Amino acid sequence: MPETTGTPSPKALQFARMGNGTNISEWNIENDTRGDYAQTHRDLWRFLHHAEGDPKSIARSIRPLLEKYLRLKLPGEFPDNEWLGEFIKKIRESDDSHAIAAAKVILAEVESINDYSKRYHHNTNASSESEPIDSGELETFVRRTLKLVGSF
Repeated sequence: MPETTGTPSPKALQFARMGNGTNISEWNIENDTRGDYAQTHRDLWRFLHHAEGDPKSIARSIRPLLEKYLRLKLPGEFPDNEWLGEFIKKIRESDDSHAIAAAKVILAEVESINDYSKRYHHNTNASSESEPIDSGELETFVRRTLKLVGSF
């Protein structure tokens, strides 16, 4: 009998219905329980470093990532029914004694990224479906977005 060294790593299992029966398989729990923010961040990172992902989807995910990021950084300041344009206005108009004022250091960059990304959202551009994507420009804004969320 061969010797074993160490303890085997625990594995998460999942049950899935298959026809009239049930299948048991290994479950990538980390991947499946990652929040939207982490998944979107990973999608942008993969696009930037491995050229993975649909460019239109990537362009459309920039604004939601910034919104989620700002909600994480400043909890309770940006309700779920507000969008990045409203966040920008609140930050710009905030009194320096207010918590939101801390985001003024990134305001110009958030505005620039928002100006780019809103071209790919139907609520700000009626022709967003046909809006062409320049891959170099998209790469630049993905890089800027990832840098922003990694620095503030």
